[in-house]
Amino acid sequence: MTESKRLLPIYREFDSSISALVTKAKLTGYRIPCKRGCDACCYDLANVTQFEIVPIIEHVRTWSHDEREGLKERMLEWIRRIKGVGLNPANPESSIKTFYSAKAACPFLDRNKRVCTIYDIRPLSCRGHYLIDQDPKVCSNRDKKPTIQNLVVDDLVVSTCVKLARSFEDVKGTVAVGIAPLPAMLLKAWVLIKNPKKSVGSWLQEIVENAQNA
Repeated sequence: MTESKRLLPIYREFDSSISALVTKAKLTGYRIPCKRGCDACCYDLANVTQFEIVPIIEHVRTWSHDEREGLKERMLEWIRRIKGVGLNPANPESSIKTFYSAKAACPFLDRNKRVCTIYDIRPLSCRGHYLIDQDPKVCSNRDKKPTIQNLVVDDLVVSTCVKLARSFEDVKGTVAVGIAPLPAMLLKAWVLIKNPKKSVGSWLQEIVENAQNA
């Protein structure tokens, strides 16, 4: 069994809960304009846990060398843009308005087709992102006005993060959940992409042990 199979049922349960919230919001009279082909949220800050990066690692491992190198360059471009506006790529939330001024695209965005290339295994912060009662253009102008009205899913995200962590019960101590922006977490996990013989479980264990020894 791949590590990813631990997470996919949890993702499906989360998606089902989100769909119910979206349906309820629409029935209540709210307008949710999000649809395929709108990529504004792919320039948003997507924080992920080390567990959410697991299926992404396994997926990228199946890519060709050139595809992986292209991903790495887009990842480094994201980091350069964030540093270029004076923020720390590992924690750019000190100024959200400044973050949006970087116009840093997620490295998994296909900019030509304007679609996510890992849609089925995208992180929770992407899965739960739905705009409410606003013109989608507000998502592209958040360097001027960063606050938007989103579907409220915080409690659901937190409870699902706990389920993701607990699914790795064989990795001792994984209740400590590490969080970072997707490109920063991906860079930390790049050793797994370069060395497919290294298990994801051993990498997670190293993260836990390092956190305990810090």
